[in-house]
Amino acid sequence: MAWEVVATLPDVASAHVLATMIQGEGVPAMVVTDSSLLGEARRSDVRVPPGLARRAHWLMSQAEFTDAELTFLATGELGDDDNAEQ
Repeated sequence: MAWEVVATLPDVASAHVLATMIQGEGVPAMVVTDSSLLGEARRSDVRVPPGLARRAHWLMSQAEFTDAELTFLATGELGDDDNAEQ
């Protein structure tokens, strides 16, 4: 059974961020790139099992990430704004 594409993103890092968010909500997800070229700037699909595609779309519609959260999820590093004293 083929997994269903729920999102296509312009780079691998963004696809992994989205897949991680979906997985965090209990939905299996995988990232598939469109080529064997090396590098992060490759078009990538996020796929889920067909029976869970509707839930994945709902989760994506509910997600609201800040730029700092997206950077942290993609790199594991906190941005400069997060390290500043308040």
